[in-house]
Amino acid sequence: MIRFGAFDPLHPLGVVSVANGEHIFGLRLLTQDHQSGEVVDGRALDWSTLRVGEVADGLYNVCWTVAGKAAHLSWSRVDERRVYGKVSFDEGLSVVAEAYVPWAYRLRDRWVNFVVHGRFTLTGEMIGPHQEGGPRAVRLTFGSEPAALERYNDRDLQLRILRGAKSLLRVAPGDVWNDMGLGWFAAAHHTRDFAFVLEVGEPEVFLQAPDAPARARLFGEAARLHAENLEEYGRHCLHTDGALGEAGPAVSRLLGFNVLYREDTGRRYVITDRPWARGEDDWGILFNWDTFLSSAAAAWFDPDLSRENLRSGLDLQLPDGRIPLHARRTGGHAAEPPILAGRHQIIVQALTAWRSYLHHLDRAWLGEVYPALVRSHRWWFADRGDGQAWRDPAGRGLLTFGYDPELEMGVIGARHQPYVAKAQYAYFETYDDSPQWTTGEHFRSLRGKDRFTADQAADRARYDERTHTVDMYTLERNCLYALESECLAQIAAELGFEADRRDFLEEYAAMKARINETMWDDEAGCYFNVTLDGRFSRVYTPDVFLPLTAGLTDGERADKLLRLLLDESKFWGEFPLPSVAKDDPSFAEQHYWRGQIWPPQVYLVFLGLRRAGFTEAAEALADRALAMFLGEWRERGYSPENYSSVTGRSAGSPHYNWGTLMGVVGLESCLDLTPGHARFGRRGDADYTLRNVRLGEDVYDVTGRGGVTTVFRNGTEVARGRGIVEVDRESAPSHSPPDVTA
Repeated sequence: MIRFGAFDPLHPLGVVSVANGEHIFGLRLLTQDHQSGEVVDGRALDWSTLRVGEVADGLYNVCWTVAGKAAHLSWSRVDERRVYGKVSFDEGLSVVAEAYVPWAYRLRDRWVNFVVHGRFTLTGEMIGPHQEGGPRAVRLTFGSEPAALERYNDRDLQLRILRGAKSLLRVAPGDVWNDMGLGWFAAAHHTRDFAFVLEVGEPEVFLQAPDAPARARLFGEAARLHAENLEEYGRHCLHTDGALGEAGPAVSRLLGFNVLYREDTGRRYVITDRPWARGEDDWGILFNWDTFLSSAAAAWFDPDLSRENLRSGLDLQLPDGRIPLHARRTGGHAAEPPILAGRHQIIVQALTAWRSYLHHLDRAWLGEVYPALVRSHRWWFADRGDGQAWRDPAGRGLLTFGYDPELEMGVIGARHQPYVAKAQYAYFETYDDSPQWTTGEHFRSLRGKDRFTADQAADRARYDERTHTVDMYTLERNCLYALESECLAQIAAELGFEADRRDFLEEYAAMKARINETMWDDEAGCYFNVTLDGRFSRVYTPDVFLPLTAGLTDGERADKLLRLLLDESKFWGEFPLPSVAKDDPSFAEQHYWRGQIWPPQVYLVFLGLRRAGFTEAAEALADRALAMFLGEWRERGYSPENYSSVTGRSAGSPHYNWGTLMGVVGLESCLDLTPGHARFGRRGDADYTLRNVRLGEDVYDVTGRGGVTTVFRNGTEVARGRGIVEVDRESAPSHSPPDVTA
């Protein structure tokens, strides 16, 4: 199997081919501004200028800007072994198309040799004494003659020459080692728009470069197939309009843009945002809950990616069941280890697996991931070896968060790591600088505090160096643990594991009772975190609504939570949902979890409102979230990591994977799923279209017109009614669709 994608995290302007998981080649574009001589590759790219176009598996479009001038790359897979691409750019720019090997660290007993093959072609071959057969070569052919075509080994020197001469030149001419030896890189310098074909195959096939007639046939056929691919994408991609705006295309393009490939596992995954990759020659970085939430979003437009991405998250699982906060290939010289093995993270693993499954109903996949989900779930209350549960220091059947420093810094390093560093590392297991537990000082700087003890820290929650946890049970951890118990019960039921289903439902009921008995404050009419000795920690954040998400509340308590949510002095307004209430002193900081709006919190609260039957409030929250998301998408092409809750504008990384959740809640406001049924529509009268929604083996289209919802399955109308209509997912399309009125 050969895969094509923009898989190199720091080089989004290009394409990578992966043949049989072993033979990997890349093409990356470097852009030069003629006036300044500046050469921009992935290391110098201004990521804020990127605009993402049509993106899918085997199709990619992106625009970028250098020195105020625009450039555009469009490519797609035109057959099993070939990609066709077009590159265009403004006057005053030129583009270097460079062939290379991503993740070159893998070439321990192999090497590559690129050669210039005539005036239009570069070829490369993977070589080695242990090299197996198969498609281990690549050929890159250009549709027009480049201004220069060279091979070289010293890339830094070639870039310096390019900046000065504004052209590729032979590096070290007359040097026998460079003239007659290997070429680790090869490149073509283009001063005009150009097209290319990248082919993967056996080296014997590429011994001859295509002549002019063959080249004309090659590019004519490839250009035609590329145009057909774009048309096909337009017909079958997730489409929205009306009240949903461009939510569907924006979600699918922005998540697709962040799809990378782990050459060590052979799986794709969705990175948080490409610049988060810590360095060159790496497959990127996998964060825990960021990755899993991306699977819930990806299920809307690419079920294969949703499944594969969730597997990639579970690939990180440690022998004890913990899924580390994040992992990357190598530590290099970074202060953090490559695997943050001393921390788990926020509990969304089974929830996102379940929500992914509701779209594709792939029971075999669900059975494959179920054991890892159970091991992750069991870890929280497992005995760490001394009679204490990993994250229940007082043995009360409730959870907190923490940090096990020996697993990251070693026994000696843990002894010498300052208290404030350990405390902040523990906070990273949840919301990094939330006023629920910290003043936020340690998040910014530890300078001058390296000798602080727990008694000297002003934080609301204290890290205990004996238990490796903080001294506070939190709503986030316990409500989401309860929800995960319920999700695992649902998964077990789908898989026919009746004993597991009963056990998880009993666990859910017990956790529900403990949360309601321990964490509900009658005086305030709200749920709060509690200290280990039972005192309420009265900080209002979106976590107080998580009992709705987990289905833990009764009618009266739920009503009180709804009134709190809609209180404009606390959470409601044009830009909901701030990460701390507006009347909290930390809100004015608008720093990270101290006032900014975070898409995961909006998503989880939306699910809770809908579950509690607060449909009007759920739709209102979805509409406001969608308005913020579409505002950034339309103006700047962004999917922000977070937002200012004062301005509603982007406040974090611009192309963040979970930023798409602000669009997903808009989509979810029109569709609620169970394994057997799909409920389509909204309560309001706003017009909208939702098209090409893949559910299992079927494709659904939905329209809302004047409050009337019409549902089509595989082109046949199956339901029509006012507001919300329900469709049996297992029944055949009816010639006379039922009129179901909500």
